[in-house]
Amino acid sequence: MILNLLGGFLATLIATLTGVLLAFGLDRWKQQIARKQRNLDVLKSIRKELELNRDIADNTSRLVRKLQNRGLHDEADHYIIDLYSTDAWNTAIQEQIKSDLNSSVYYSLQSLYHQIRTTNEITRRLRTETLHPEVGKTENLGNYSHEIYTTTIEYYDQENSETDILGLAIMLHHRAREIEAEIRDLQESIDDQIDRIEQEVPEETSIIAYLRSQSEFIFSLV
Repeated sequence: MILNLLGGFLATLIATLTGVLLAFGLDRWKQQIARKQRNLDVLKSIRKELELNRDIADNTSRLVRKLQNRGLHDEADHYIIDLYSTDAWNTAIQEQIKSDLNSSVYYSLQSLYHQIRTTNEITRRLRTETLHPEVGKTENLGNYSHEIYTTTIEYYDQENSETDILGLAIMLHHRAREIEAEIRDLQESIDDQIDRIEQEVPEETSIIAYLRSQSEFIFSLV
């Protein structure tokens, strides 16, 4: 009788502990699923934001080239250029999307958005500058010269490892082309990451269903 009681106690104890562990595992899986789903939504938002920023880069490049090269600056005195969007990326940082993203893609996005943030600062500055603060003034650049339509700035040219002088608008044109190229290179990788995470979420959902069924079964034995 004592052995029967002891055996029943041990069976109950084992079943209870196993149930607790399964419930704990189930809760952890649910948290991971929720995190992956949030990051999946954020990554899709980043994809849309990159498409928007690519359009902004293209429009910026077209506008600057039109105003600087076709003499239309005589008809206006300010640029109206959109700022690049960073809302989705800011959310991604808060959600710690790095945990579910390929490290190479994450660091490429980080580099791109750093470029975007600094470019937005240049754009804000350009919005306060007139197109031609001194009509008729020209700047000599080696073998050629051009009218200065915006304030010129001195910056560090990493490619040539030296400082250089360039108009704000021309710098924006260069930055727009660089941003557009970086986005184009990233878009396929972003799509691949979205496809991967979408495939992982249903698999983990199936595991949760299995853990729940096992937990219910064990508790029914207690």
